[in-house]
Amino acid sequence: MEFHNGKMKPTKTRSNRCTVNVFAICYRLILFGPLFACFDLTAAATSAEFPADSTINQDAGRGNFIFLTIHLADQEALPFLLDTGSPITVFDKTLEPKLGKRLKTGTMRMGPTEQKCGVYSSPELYLGNTTLLTGSNVLTYDLTKAERHATWVKHHSMYSGILGMDCLKHYCVQLDFEAERVRFLDFNHLDAAKLGHAFPLKFQGGHIYLEHAGLLGGSNTNSLIDSGWYIDGRVEGIDLKSSRTGNLPSIVWNGDTYTNLNVQSAQNANMLGLRFLARHLVTFDFPDMTIYLKQTSVGPLPPNKS
Repeated sequence: MEFHNGKMKPTKTRSNRCTVNVFAICYRLILFGPLFACFDLTAAATSAEFPADSTINQDAGRGNFIFLTIHLADQEALPFLLDTGSPITVFDKTLEPKLGKRLKTGTMRMGPTEQKCGVYSSPELYLGNTTLLTGSNVLTYDLTKAERHATWVKHHSMYSGILGMDCLKHYCVQLDFEAERVRFLDFNHLDAAKLGHAFPLKFQGGHIYLEHAGLLGGSNTNSLIDSGWYIDGRVEGIDLKSSRTGNLPSIVWNGDTYTNLNVQSAQNANMLGLRFLARHLVTFDFPDMTIYLKQTSVGPLPPNKS
C-alpha cells in the first residue's frame, strides 16, 4: 500500500521528494502491510487555497483536544481531532459508506490497540468553503477502541476522525488557545518578530520533530510534536518509577519558566504534547519547516473558561 501526494502542485522551492516508511517508525500509529506515506516537501497551499480562520472548541488545551469542524460533499458537519502526531488522516469506521470503494485492508495500531483498518481514496474534505489539500489515501479505524480514546469518549462526545500531517503539512497553521481560533496564514508574509521563539522542524518517519533539546535538556535534540497526546511531554533522564508518569513542579526551557508539568519518562523519546503547546501562541510554518512558540501562560491553562 503506497500513499502519494500526486495531486499536490508545488508553489515554493523545497527539498526533493521523499518517501517515508510509516511501517517502522510510528510509536503511536503503526501501519502494517507494508504501508508507505509520501511527504512531498515541495507542495504547499497557494493563497487561494488558505481556509478561513476557524473556531475551535472552548476547552481545547484546557483538558480537551483540538477539534475542527470539517465536512464532506454532503455538508454533514464532522468534528475532527487536529493531530500533528498522526502521519495520515483517519476516519471513524462508521463513515466508510461515505468513502466509496475500499482499496485495501491493513492493520493499524494506536498504542497497544491493534485492529484492521480500511484504505480508501481521499474524499474531498472541506473546512468552511475551502477544499483541504490532503494525501491520496485515508484510513478507517474504530476510534472508540483506540487506546486512550476509548476512555475519552466515555466523558466526551465522539469525534469523526483525525486530521493528520498528510493534510497539515501543506499549511502554515496557527493555534491561538486564548482566542479559540485556528488560523491558516500566508507563509510568504509572516511577521516572524511577533510570533515568539523560532525553532527548525524536520520530517522523520512520517512525523514532525522540533530540533531542540527536550524539556529537561539532554543530548537528544529531536522532540516529537504531538497535539493528539494530552500531556506536557515525554522526557529523558528522570526516574518516575513504575508509573512512568509524574509531575514536574518547575522547569526552565529555552529561557522561559514553566510550572506544573505532567510528563512521562522514556529513553530517546522526547515529545511536546498538547498541554505544553497550549501554553503558547503556536505557529506551525510547515512549508518553511519552522515552528514559532510565543509563551502566553507559565502554568497549564485553567479549565474551560465558560
